[in-house]
Amino acid sequence: DAARVLAPAPVQDSARDRLVVVTSAGHLLMFSVTELPELERGKGLKLVEIPKAKRGAEGEIVVGIAVVAEGGAVT
Repeated sequence: DAARVLAPAPVQDSARDRLVVVTSAGHLLMFSVTELPELERGKGLKLVEIPKAKRGAEGEIVVGIAVVAEGGAVT
């Protein structure tokens, strides 16, 4: 499978920090840490929705995550 462990992205202020998620297809999603959905039955957190047909070794995967503080920049 194409599963990989990403480096942790520490959150300093969950009320103000933003999470940035980048995929191998070049999609970039940024949202508030407070909006991060938790999956049922202890399956973790849902960072981004990648359609099943586009997932996997040859498909789209999450390649990076970062936490940006309020007023910070993504470059």
